Amino acid sequence: MSGRRSAGDELTRWARDLADRIREVVEESVSRITPEVERLLGKAELEKNGFLYIMIPLPGCGKEGISISVKEDMVEVTGSPAEPPYPEAKELQTYSKPIRKLIRLHRRVSPEASEARYVNGILYLKLKLAEAAGVRIEVE
Repeated sequence: MSGRRSAGDELTRWARDLADRIREVVEESVSRITPEVERLLGKAELEKNGFLYIMIPLPGCGKEGISISVKEDMVEVTGSPAEPPYPEAKELQTYSKPIRKLIRLHRRVSPEASEARYVNGILYLKLKLAEAAGVRIEVE
């Protein structure tokens, strides 16, 4: 009986090691392609001078219909389509569904020091990078 348990334990350990290695390979691959995929999906980021700048296209949204929520590690942007100037033109409206974008940030930011501007259908966010938090500990 103990031989079977040991073989089962060995198989379990082998499966866990394999799962860990697969997770590492996938995470490494995703981290390499994520910036390009995000650009293709309509988001661009730039980190410069202590700020994280993000550009998000919001086609068809009016400034009044945009809502932004900033957390230390995530930004949520929602946008409602603007009403056309002529009620009859509503049938022509290409962008008629609300937009919702969740953006996971690769660096922590200070939400209270965030700014946003909306120009010609593009939302620009300026997020202050958070100071690195750390605690100094004494060696005894």
